[in-house]
Amino acid sequence: MIETTKATAETLLKEKEYLKPHEHSDKILEQVRTKKEEDVALREQLSKEVRDEYPDASIETLNAIVTRRIYELGLKARVPEDPELTLKPDMSRTLKKVQERVCYHNGKYEERKFGQKEGKDGKKKMAWSCCQNKEKDSEGCVVKMVDKQKWVLTSA
Repeated sequence: MIETTKATAETLLKEKEYLKPHEHSDKILEQVRTKKEEDVALREQLSKEVRDEYPDASIETLNAIVTRRIYELGLKARVPEDPELTLKPDMSRTLKKVQERVCYHNGKYEERKFGQKEGKDGKKKMAWSCCQNKEKDSEGCVVKMVDKQKWVLTSA
């Protein structure tokens, strides 16, 4: 067991990619330092903008807002420019709103009560009682939008 551990340790030390823990932390600190040096001008510009927006804010609040904006700018920089890659699901396929327009008469087709009740040929004139439309097969006067995807919760 000890021999395999020693062999593994030796192969890791021989590889160029391996860094000792203190070397690794030094490398990370150096990267953070260079990043801060690059962001000095951006931080100054953002702090001026934030001071103009929030004149009564404390120094801690201003620093927090500036830090947050720098963080958000970094996130935006990492998002790819590909319009196909939105990192959001395409809900247009699953959330289709299928509505149908339904027209009907809420009255009944009967002998006319208003206006001329008989025609020239002596026949009684008929009309819908709700809208007085003379045609029996006409589109209804009441319009209702029916959502085909909606659940019907009424019991039969």
